[in-house]
Amino acid sequence: MTESERLGASDFHSLGIRDLLDARDQFHVHLAHKPNVFSTAIGRYLIRDSDRDAHEAGIRQVDDRARKSKERTLLNSKVQRWSWPCILVFVKRWQTLDDLVDHPEDVVPPFIYMPDGRTVPVCVVLAGALGIGTQEAEARKREQPRACLPHAVPWIERIANSIRLMTAGAEDLPLHLAGGALMLPGADEIIASYLGRETVSYPHALLITPLGIARSAP
Repeated sequence: MTESERLGASDFHSLGIRDLLDARDQFHVHLAHKPNVFSTAIGRYLIRDSDRDAHEAGIRQVDDRARKSKERTLLNSKVQRWSWPCILVFVKRWQTLDDLVDHPEDVVPPFIYMPDGRTVPVCVVLAGALGIGTQEAEARKREQPRACLPHAVPWIERIANSIRLMTAGAEDLPLHLAGGALMLPGADEIIASYLGRETVSYPHALLITPLGIARSAP
């Protein structure tokens, strides 16, 4: 069995948040020193809308890195049910393996190998696909929240997956969203669809956390 076949047959879905955090913490500095890397995060593999496994599982994500692969952005890819847990590496510009043939040291590896034997997939994503600055992006998010929703789907689904893990055994109960992270209009619908459970949002969710802290104070 080749290395590619071995990795393709691996059950990466058994990886948990702790595994991803351990891998990110151990390799973040190494990845951040690559000149094209913008930031790193944990999440699930983003599958491009044009990929062969965009609509059903079967074509392993280990074959994702063609020598001239199409760029992956938050606009042209999404998390699917069969997406692997992974380290997300956001890059400033899209570079194929052919582009990096003279600079192999700048290649972002497709997997991270931990000293204890764990293997964690890496998904490379082009950051700033809209070509606008941080201030303009923040203003656009506040002025046109619904229009920005497609950009937010990956991280909202990442939160949803964390909710699934933390509320195992309580799936029959309604889910109440508190705090400001999910106040983006439509975020509750994405959470509800991803989890398949009743989800309740509140117009002043940002106040729930400090009020709860105040009520629990001695």
